[in-house]
Amino acid sequence: MFKKKFLLSVSILVLVFAVSIPATATNIDTITTEELLELVPATSDDRDSYSEVPHDWDLALVDTRSEAEFKAGHINGAINLPADGDFLPCPFPGDLDTKMVFYGDNPEEWAEMTKEDGYNNVYVYEAGIEDWQAEGDYLTTTPQYVDSLINEDYISDKNNPPYMIIDTRGFAMYLESHIPTAQSMEHTIFEDKFLDYMPPEKDMEIITYCGGFFWGHSHAVARVLASEGYTNVKVLAGGTPVWEDNDLFFFGTEAAGIEVAEDDGAQAIDDERFVELVEEEGATVLDVRDDDEVDRSGLISGAVHIPGSALTASPSAFASAFPDDTSTPIVVHCAAGVRSRDPANALIDDLGYENVYYLDSRISVNEDGSYSF
Repeated sequence: MFKKKFLLSVSILVLVFAVSIPATATNIDTITTEELLELVPATSDDRDSYSEVPHDWDLALVDTRSEAEFKAGHINGAINLPADGDFLPCPFPGDLDTKMVFYGDNPEEWAEMTKEDGYNNVYVYEAGIEDWQAEGDYLTTTPQYVDSLINEDYISDKNNPPYMIIDTRGFAMYLESHIPTAQSMEHTIFEDKFLDYMPPEKDMEIITYCGGFFWGHSHAVARVLASEGYTNVKVLAGGTPVWEDNDLFFFGTEAAGIEVAEDDGAQAIDDERFVELVEEEGATVLDVRDDDEVDRSGLISGAVHIPGSALTASPSAFASAFPDDTSTPIVVHCAAGVRSRDPANALIDDLGYENVYYLDSRISVNEDGSYSF
């Protein structure tokens, strides 16, 4: 009799233990905040919308929270696949060896299904958004969320907390067009000129933006703010291009139809003229993309690489990188044409070069030094 009671008790204990195992106890590997930080870059040359995974990254991030939560703030580079919706893996990368990282609401379910679809490196980030921010990391936000902040109903309601939007591009670009209520704080002078005047309330929502997914300026300012203890920092990663794609309006001279007199600065050129200057006329090529962009793609054969922010901050420091003959044609390019004008003008205004051009279109550079438009 004792033996039967003992076996019955053991059986009940085993059953209770099995039932009480948490849902997270799956065969999916987990990843820490520190490990994830090492994997998430700031920019992508191969992303045009928030519904696309950055195909030039070594991982794909999937946020399983609600659409509203995702739009308000998510880990940079993530796509949204809400846990209460349908499992739609169509945005996933084609390479089954891509590191897939899920976080949010019940991420284990989608992670398991992704594994069943043949992906070999599937992880769950259990700490989630809360720990990400607690560790001093900023989030990425969307144009829909920012648009919800700049309407009259939100701004006039005294119960809604204030916020700050920072345009980290050059002032000339800001003057032409900027997101309403944004303040101009160029990233190259942010720490020296503006940081000491940031709000004392460290929990104030601060949103930075620049010229698109391939720009790092807004991320640079966000990192500074987060390192200074600001706990609610977000980057509008898609910047002005995605804002425009969503038919949202700008303030500035361009939006108002105000014509500003052209100066005698660098000349904008298209891809055909670029090829002529580089391949037929022997122009010097200056690549002003950020270091990480060049590391991920490549550099045009024979090109000079100086990040645009560094060149505009101190042109004379890089004088030796250019030909002694100031009549030599120089062609400046970035990733999409929006960051090359200011460095090109710096070559004219500060270093005295006479024939400076900037590519006013998108360009892709390959590891072998070739390029395409």
